[in-house]
Amino acid sequence: MKNPSLLVATAVAVMALAGTARAEAYKIEDPAVMAKAMAAATVKLDQGIKATAAQGTPISAKYELDEKGALQLSVYTAKGADFLEVVVDNKTGVAKTGEKITDANDLKAAKDQSTTMGKAKMTLEQAAAKASADNAGYTVTSAIPAMQGTSPVAEVELMKGTDVKAVSIKLD
Repeated sequence: MKNPSLLVATAVAVMALAGTARAEAYKIEDPAVMAKAMAAATVKLDQGIKATAAQGTPISAKYELDEKGALQLSVYTAKGADFLEVVVDNKTGVAKTGEKITDANDLKAAKDQSTTMGKAKMTLEQAAAKASADNAGYTVTSAIPAMQGTSPVAEVELMKGTDVKAVSIKLD
């Protein structure tokens, strides 16, 4: 190779972009719309996570807008070799029967999340509750596990009005 430093720089840039793409997959796209939808929610993310425990080990959770624009609390769970998406009613906290995850991208994400949570000493519910306690006035909108080097963390997104911030909670 004529210019090894160019190869290294290119590799670093590609890795940085790949990390950015992964992190952006869970970003709130329109904070004003999400803030308006979240105003009607009475169930905290950690409560929703707890409500799904009978359907498997919770491995990720997020408030999101469905295809019709309605707010839903979606929790991925792992049960044996299966991965489920469980929707929790954001007003009552009642978990609906989970649906098996079959979409290839969602299934890959669930497997990665399950692997990360397998290395964690703190549950996803505890991580969401800690993020809430550490960030007074903010509402936790998502908790997604990821590896940070060799350590498992929960990448947590929080909102206060239209202000969105992200924090990492160590899981080990």
